[in-house]
Amino acid sequence: MNDSPLAEIHADPLPPPVFSTVTDAWLHTEENDEVGISFHHLNKTSDFCSYASLFSQSKKVAAGLQVLGVGRGDRVAIVLPTSPEFILIYFAALLVEAIPAPLYPPMGLHGLNAYSIRTREMIVTLQPRLLVTIPRLKKLLPAMVPFHPGFLGLYEVEELFSDQQDLRTPQTHPDDIALVQFSSGTTVSPKPVALSHRNLMANITAIGLRYLESDTTEPINLSWLPLYHDMGLIGNMLVPMAWDCPNVLMPPQDFVARPWRWPQLISETHATFSSAPNFAYSLCLKRIKEEHMENVDLTCWHSALNGAEPINPKIVDAFESRFAKWGLKKGTIVPAYGLAEIALAATIGKAQQGLRSGVFQKKALEQHQAVYEKGGCEIVPAGDPILGTSIRIGSIEDPSFVQPQGLVGNILIKSDSVMKGYLQPDGTIELTTSDWLLTGDLGFIHDNKLYVCGRNKNLIIRNGRNIYPHELENTMGNVQGVRTGNCLAVSCLITNTAENVIEEIYCFVEVTDSILAAKEKLAGVEIEITAQLLAEHGVQVDYVILLEKYTLLRTSSGKLRHQDTLDAYLQGKLKTIRKPEYIGAGKLVLQSGMSAVKSLWNMSHAPKSKK
Repeated sequence: MNDSPLAEIHADPLPPPVFSTVTDAWLHTEENDEVGISFHHLNKTSDFCSYASLFSQSKKVAAGLQVLGVGRGDRVAIVLPTSPEFILIYFAALLVEAIPAPLYPPMGLHGLNAYSIRTREMIVTLQPRLLVTIPRLKKLLPAMVPFHPGFLGLYEVEELFSDQQDLRTPQTHPDDIALVQFSSGTTVSPKPVALSHRNLMANITAIGLRYLESDTTEPINLSWLPLYHDMGLIGNMLVPMAWDCPNVLMPPQDFVARPWRWPQLISETHATFSSAPNFAYSLCLKRIKEEHMENVDLTCWHSALNGAEPINPKIVDAFESRFAKWGLKKGTIVPAYGLAEIALAATIGKAQQGLRSGVFQKKALEQHQAVYEKGGCEIVPAGDPILGTSIRIGSIEDPSFVQPQGLVGNILIKSDSVMKGYLQPDGTIELTTSDWLLTGDLGFIHDNKLYVCGRNKNLIIRNGRNIYPHELENTMGNVQGVRTGNCLAVSCLITNTAENVIEEIYCFVEVTDSILAAKEKLAGVEIEITAQLLAEHGVQVDYVILLEKYTLLRTSSGKLRHQDTLDAYLQGKLKTIRKPEYIGAGKLVLQSGMSAVKSLWNMSHAPKSKK
């Protein structure tokens, strides 16, 4: 019998939001000439747009939508980069009671075929009245937009401006849909998450109360996260707007090309809040040099949320230690956890409290138990539930059964931020049928703290052990010649000739240009990855597959698509550097004898990737 308390944690109730709808919050900005958004460009110039000026322009775009007959319940697809135009069309859609739906633009020529397929699927589901984009994409996107009745075509924002004066006053209800955002699609195709004004305002209010009001100075937000992503749109555009917070936006491609511009802009603008996923801190450690930080002062940086992907505490510690010499305070980076179905955030760490990692026994975790052990596996807690949010852990077999604390299971969330449901092509909503949202993530609660282990569908099971891919991926990323953050581990069920189902582990790894140029070193990378995984985790993988950069499949927010990458490889659609060799046989010889090895060898060599 387990005497531990039940795995449930509850935040205090959320006070009523100041605004009942996002539209009301936007209407409130009509006369706000002092606060707004500074848009920084690749050439280091910037443009300041007050909220009042953006509001005035959004009314003209809304008038153009009204002239076209776009109105209540119509979907407006948005394929735009971070820009004033994105903000104008988003709020213009709300002003005519339409539903804005951001879609991500192509990242370049690589992966264009996969982008076309996914975008077409999303548009078929969305059935928009029109699609708003930029000139260079108007020639590319038509092939991805299948005709459907009522579709008005592709428009640029400037084509929608109208001086028509009789714009109808929006009659928006809190339960109307304010945003359709597609889930990341890490384990399944992206789903159209329908978020009501009530959902968004609950999340916006709770996030603002957690970290905007925790600062004793004048809060200033800065972000390079794309607006088509929930962390960019909700966390770094809607939250600052609703809280009258000055905002600074820089292009995502500027950060990727010149990551030093991020701390430089924080210093120049005296930004107090600036958040990013874990990979951003790793990129800064690799790319930023001493000369990039001349005259930079980071003492203003009060809080940085680290979310959207697993947090590596070693990277965070290294980042805070290195940048301390320029004034970055220890504990600035705090964890956050959320998903598209809850608008953005379910948990956020308290400002200036840092990660506060726990260490747990690895063998116990593999049996879905959390046991403290000095020197064990370091896991970062996800922060505390934001106001109005409850979290529980349901058993893996039956999520409705609440487990005791200390056992790994399904994470469930209850909150006013939880979506209404998934949008259907006919415009109806497939409503959620439970008060508790089943997230699809595995985790546990220990000492009333939530720890997230990973996606349920990505879990690898080997010889009765439960293995979380990100642990293997962190190890692979430390091998010389591997592009950190660009490797994944995924399992594949194989039925051999004896009708036994065997789970094979595939490791897909992007290598650096220097290793690619020295092809004689490729085999050494494979051997080192295999050895490190066996030494650190006791895991014998079956295949290590080396890839060129930008080969791994990712979601629009940059998350690795484990199953899709494996499927592409098995279908011969993933270009590999060299033909991989089966490397799991040695272990099988010891465990099962040569006959078992031969039968599995025949099956495992059937699907081969084609260059």
